[in-house]
Amino acid sequence: MATITLSAYSDFGLTGQYIARLTGRAPRVDFSREFVGQKGGKRNESTSCETDEVGCYEINDQTRKGRDRKYMLVVPWSGVNGDLDELRLLATDKEDCMAICKRLDAGERFGEIVEISTKPKTKRDTESYCIACGTAVSGSHCPDHPQAATGVRTIEVPVLAEDGTQKRTVVYSLRSRVEAKRAVAAATEETAVETVLAALAALPTSLQRRVLTTVRARLFPKTENEAPLPECT
Repeated sequence: MATITLSAYSDFGLTGQYIARLTGRAPRVDFSREFVGQKGGKRNESTSCETDEVGCYEINDQTRKGRDRKYMLVVPWSGVNGDLDELRLLATDKEDCMAICKRLDAGERFGEIVEISTKPKTKRDTESYCIACGTAVSGSHCPDHPQAATGVRTIEVPVLAEDGTQKRTVVYSLRSRVEAKRAVAAATEETAVETVLAALAALPTSLQRRVLTTVRARLFPKTENEAPLPECT
């Protein structure tokens, strides 16, 4: 089973770092916490935990300026081949964690609330452009406006892999309650289809057709005035 490691630290001479899994909301302290990594001491120390549980996590570092809390999501992810179960660690914020935990308290599951996808990976760069027309220029002046001044602006450029394709990065979004219900229904339907296909695959082809015809007849029995259902071919 895939695992992922979280860590927290304290500056020299301080203590109080911890790692907590957020399981819901709580009055006065914002969250119900399950402490999965906690350590004290008189010197600078760190603590870590290895987890295979998806969810919201709070990482508290103890610095000279006080507590430095970060919020992370541990999410499931399929590998490059689509068949390797992995976990990814994504940065989030307190507001999203509060929204997730409120819905956990209402009985929803983390996987129903949080949707994982990818987007093209980019990085920031700068380019020169013509003040007159806004066109990017590679030299010192725009060929169409040689007398115009040039400026510099920040742009997003693709991050490319060795084969020239654009890399992608894993991101998350929060489903609405309606979207979450649809996702659950779709997952249930897919599970049912896979179960039926697995059972049929173990039978000879000729018997598969007979079984499908029998199943259809039992699921959708004909009335007296209805024609019989055609056999599956």
